[in-house]
Amino acid sequence: MASPTSVQPQFQTWDSISNVDRCNKCGAPRSAHGPDWTCLRWNPDRLSKALYFIGGLLALIGVMFATSSGSTALDVFGVACLLLGTMVGVVGAVRSRRRI
Repeated sequence: MASPTSVQPQFQTWDSISNVDRCNKCGAPRSAHGPDWTCLRWNPDRLSKALYFIGGLLALIGVMFATSSGSTALDVFGVACLLLGTMVGVVGAVRSRRRI
């Protein structure tokens, strides 16, 4: 006897099967899955969160060095860290908006 539960298809298909169809479980494209259509072991959102954290940490270090009273070299290092942290944070934001 068949189970009364319905089975959801694993991939979102549009007109025909292709390698750019998205998985309903993990959101990755069909081409990112294994030969038996198993989902990824790693979470793609982890990288975005790590980029947010690293960008925020670099920006915080940059603000601390840029506003400290010290040598010009530390000020330049602080501004460089601030800019790099901002860029890494933006990359994390863009990456979190995209689906792999």
